[in-house]
Amino acid sequence: MDHFSQGFPANAAQRRRKSLLGCLGCLPRLALILFLGLVLVGAITAVFAPWGFYLGGKFNILASWQGLGTLNAKSGKYIVFVRFGPRPSGSRVYPGPSVGGLAYLCSPRGEAFRMKLGGGMRRGIGLNTDGEKISLYMYNAPIFANFTGGNRPSIELRGQWHNPNLVLDDHSSIARAFNADGTVTAISQSLPTFGDGNCWNAITPNGKFVYADNSATATVAGFSVAANGALTPIAGTILSSNPTGTTNIDMAVSTDGKFVYTLNSGTGSVGIYSVNSDGTLVSLGDIDGLPKTVGFNGIAAL
Repeated sequence: MDHFSQGFPANAAQRRRKSLLGCLGCLPRLALILFLGLVLVGAITAVFAPWGFYLGGKFNILASWQGLGTLNAKSGKYIVFVRFGPRPSGSRVYPGPSVGGLAYLCSPRGEAFRMKLGGGMRRGIGLNTDGEKISLYMYNAPIFANFTGGNRPSIELRGQWHNPNLVLDDHSSIARAFNADGTVTAISQSLPTFGDGNCWNAITPNGKFVYADNSATATVAGFSVAANGALTPIAGTILSSNPTGTTNIDMAVSTDGKFVYTLNSGTGSVGIYSVNSDGTLVSLGDIDGLPKTVGFNGIAAL
């Protein structure tokens, strides 16, 4: 008679215990790496921006400052939350000690904007920031980029430290960023892509051109981008027309800005275009071999 019992051989159980211990053994190493990384960042800040530990007048081991305030305009009251710290690497905008971080702006209409923040102070600033002048700028930076509103709203704040607080003036930048009804001031009129199913947009690395995929009508639209973010159609807007059913649902621009690629999920191919100096596109053909599945998306270019 055969006898059966549940369980695993002793050597298998030992291997499982070792595997479990091995995974747990990784955690202290990861924690150590994280700790050393924080120490390195702190050391760099201590050498190049020691004032960052004393923003607001008190020592802060995280080298940061945060605060909540209000901005008033004819359109209503705007609530602003800012959090920033020193940027030891400096800034292209401010030659002196610079700061960087995030801000959140809430409009009277209840709209919330995630803002990228930057700014700076005078050269040679010491550890005591009280009374020191500071300039801050912030612009709309949503987690998922879009091209309907660009970087608007954008505001500027200038003032000085009254430790532990900041007293700032927006110099009417909030009034310029918003209309009287609290809506964001448009840079230009909305422009049509002359197609349906606009599913994805891609902008060239130099910021001069932006392209839109009209997946339902199998066309590619193009616009030039002015210094203030305003859009102008390129050569009548439609730069490429593909066969019906192509479903060019996704797109990407190469890092050198010389090529545009479209993911054609309806035909299972990748469309390739070269970019002329005026932003127009020249088709270089398609590469086949992908699944022909409408809705299949996701493409990146190097």
